[in-house]
Amino acid sequence: MHPFLATSLVLPALVVGALPSQSRQATYYVSPSGSDQGPGTLARPFRTIHRGFTELRPGDTLRIRAGTYPEALLDDVPSGSSWSAPVTIAAYQGETVTLRPSGTQFVLRLRGNHRYIAFNDFVFDATLVTDSAIYISSSKNGSPDHIRISRSEVKNAPHMGIIVEAEARRQAQARHEFLNLNVHDNGTTPLDHGFYIQSNYNVIQGCDIHHNAGNGIQVYKKGTASGNASHNTVCGNKAHDNGRAKGRGVGIGLYVGDGNIAFNNLVWNNQIGIAVEIGASNSKILNNTIYNNNGDAGIRVGYTGPGVTTNTTLRNNIIYGNQRRDIADFGTGTVADHNLLNRTNPLFVNSKAGDFRLQSGSPAIKAGVALREVLVDFDGVKRPRAGAYDLGACEYHK
Repeated sequence: MHPFLATSLVLPALVVGALPSQSRQATYYVSPSGSDQGPGTLARPFRTIHRGFTELRPGDTLRIRAGTYPEALLDDVPSGSSWSAPVTIAAYQGETVTLRPSGTQFVLRLRGNHRYIAFNDFVFDATLVTDSAIYISSSKNGSPDHIRISRSEVKNAPHMGIIVEAEARRQAQARHEFLNLNVHDNGTTPLDHGFYIQSNYNVIQGCDIHHNAGNGIQVYKKGTASGNASHNTVCGNKAHDNGRAKGRGVGIGLYVGDGNIAFNNLVWNNQIGIAVEIGASNSKILNNTIYNNNGDAGIRVGYTGPGVTTNTTLRNNIIYGNQRRDIADFGTGTVADHNLLNRTNPLFVNSKAGDFRLQSGSPAIKAGVALREVLVDFDGVKRPRAGAYDLGACEYHK
């Protein structure tokens, strides 16, 4: 596990497939003590990451030895051909690798026809850049797809931690995966978020998203109908203490798109827990634990911006201890049932310490309904353990 990673989530297989096997499997190495005139072996590594990029072909891996690298990775990362033959850029096992460039817009930018690239076990430190830590976007050269960023820390960006930008008619099915990330302390204004997702079919899973200036996660594409920012999956995350800049601070915001889903998330100490707004349609909010959010509501459907929010499903959630309303519903066709609301104490193990497991005797135990979308809980435990589903992100077990 990455030394800075704050979550110990076990990834449920229903969302993310098996990690990629590799066909060619050539491996090159980079070290601050290496030389770019060397062969890039473990004994004689390259000195710079960019030199390593020049050798990579589909199926290859570049392993980075411990150190702080002042390199910005801007558009020159080579692509893989499939998840059977990706390009993998990873920290050397057990070592801490920090990417901290100075004076550039981004730490990592993929803008064009990049695909099947995996980044593992990095610290993306945006302290010295001028914009965001990670930026993935369409361009005239094409649209990125199948980018996977795992077990990494993303911090200190002036604007967004991670932004996936989509232009009209581009990135229709980006299918990026953001897995087990610690995304924190990004942004300076309420418009700066931990994640800002504008494209379709992305997965945010197992992340700890906290102390960002604006929202923890914002899934939204300005000025479109539901063709973009649709069919995204947000599951098994911790979203807490966002809204540092005041004025905003939604833990998870699903806006505009069609068919977005959020389940098994722990959402606490934000201004609003989960928001489904601005014309979003057919969104599903399932088996989340939403606690002590101090703004308008634990869950808010509709209310702000243009467009009517339609056909939202709220089911099997625990919504407790939020300062105003449990659910503020301004949408059309909202279905809300089998939720444990503020009037009933769910008996968390230790909510002040962020431990939202259930004690024996909790009214949330066996109070839910079976959901085909939610086959495991926050910890990867199969649902149900005994009898009916439990409410919230965590199934009860001794």
